[in-house]
Amino acid sequence: MAMNSSGVLVAMVAILGIGLGHVWVRTLEYHAGKGIWPVSLVIGLALIGASLTVSSDFLSALLAIPGAIFIYAVKEFFEQERRVLKGHAPRNPKRRYPKAD
Repeated sequence: MAMNSSGVLVAMVAILGIGLGHVWVRTLEYHAGKGIWPVSLVIGLALIGASLTVSSDFLSALLAIPGAIFIYAVKEFFEQERRVLKGHAPRNPKRRYPKAD
């Protein structure tokens, strides 16, 4: 019986992607604000679209996972700004922020 490491590799991509996605959202929101969300949406949709066109299930998963993470990041840009306004995340002194709710 041959060993199949595909599942382990897909899981590693998922965990790494989620961790890097968190850092990516915090960094981009700090420097560019939540207005950067369309970039994340386009990248996510492109990766999901690419995952639908490849014939390999493994490659499809490797494209779809980061695609889903980029799409989820759209919501997180707005949440991150709320965290900043509440004082739970660092505020960029060079940017203007709306008033907190």
